[in-house]
Amino acid sequence: MPKCHAIFICAIFAAAFPLARLSAQTALVEGTVRDSAAAVVANASVTLQAGSYDASTLTDISGHFTFSSVPAQSGAIEVRAPGFAPAQRSWTAATAHAVVDILLEPATASEQVTVSATRTAVRLSETPGSTVLLSQEDVIASPALRVDDVLRQVPGFSLFRRSDSRTANASNQGVSLRGLGGTAASRALVLEDGFPLVDAFGGWVYWDRVPRESISSVEVFRGGASNLYGSDALGGVVQFLTRHPERPAFTLETSYGNEQTPDLSFWTGTRIQQWDLSLASELFRTNGFILVPTSQRGSVDAPANSRDASLELTIGHRIGDKGRVFARGSFYTEFRHNGTAIQTNDTRM
Repeated sequence: MPKCHAIFICAIFAAAFPLARLSAQTALVEGTVRDSAAAVVANASVTLQAGSYDASTLTDISGHFTFSSVPAQSGAIEVRAPGFAPAQRSWTAATAHAVVDILLEPATASEQVTVSATRTAVRLSETPGSTVLLSQEDVIASPALRVDDVLRQVPGFSLFRRSDSRTANASNQGVSLRGLGGTAASRALVLEDGFPLVDAFGGWVYWDRVPRESISSVEVFRGGASNLYGSDALGGVVQFLTRHPERPAFTLETSYGNEQTPDLSFWTGTRIQQWDLSLASELFRTNGFILVPTSQRGSVDAPANSRDASLELTIGHRIGDKGRVFARGSFYTEFRHNGTAIQTNDTRM
């Protein structure tokens, strides 16, 4: 009897061992991305999905991509690249190795969408007023260190003072559109993801609160929008839309200029199933210079220096294909000398 029991136990282990190996088997998925002219497409974003498993990569200079140790034998691949329509392919690794070659077609002409004018998605050509949309590429391409300087490329945009937010007090940073005339109190509403950035007391704007690297696009609606937003939108609406992470990502921009002027802006984020988390910050300081000519300076004159810091933490949850709710915590501080020793000011919120 003991011998029979031993043989029976050994038979069970022998049968279970191949099953364990089969369940732990992984697959190698690779392929090449080409366009309709058979040319390889480099730096295309490739996303692999297999059940609960999700992975992303970029194609190399030869258009090739590889996913190793995929814990599944079948799934789907989606490829995206600038100028091309998204492409999806299913794959099956019958022998633990799948080769998936993907052909990208040119993207069809599409129209940009704005949400500032009617608080809902509307085609740019159908907005009831003049609308300018600055894309993320436009913001990145601008050499300006401040978002208010980026907006100066929009016709009709003006601030109360000619100085930008690096040297001018925030109470002088009211915005107006379409030549209504600048005042300390803004005649246009400034929003970030639908929330006002305009000071509730004086109507001025702390432009430095929005880290540049967190901006996805900027919408400028030039025209009366008081019926939608109230009297704050007499001259129009400026809305900053921030990034929503689709996968782990990190961006950083830094610079250093004369008068000891360092600047740093970064954004990082990730997505876990229906949840997304992002963190953005911007740091800036400058020693500035004395604004008054040398022949007219007095003992009261001082360099117009400034320093500021902003931090934003956002947690979002996707609802269906288009819905999203989010919560955001932010911190902002600034300190500046406005050209004289008796005009120092600081803000913290």
